[in-house]
Amino acid sequence: MNFTPLPSQGRGWGLGLYFTQLRTAIERSHAIAKFQGNDNSFVLDITLAERAYCNF
Repeated sequence: MNFTPLPSQGRGWGLGLYFTQLRTAIERSHAIAKFQGNDNSFVLDITLAERAYCNF
């Protein structure tokens, strides 16, 4: 599988920021699921979009 690399830490990004944003998105998905009845699969499995829509 090919994954897009994260921006380098020298540009103000790092894995800490990435994982913080991912954790926030997962928590938001769980909060919405309480009302909607299901979680957002694309948030919970970050490889889902590539596996579903990209040709290998």
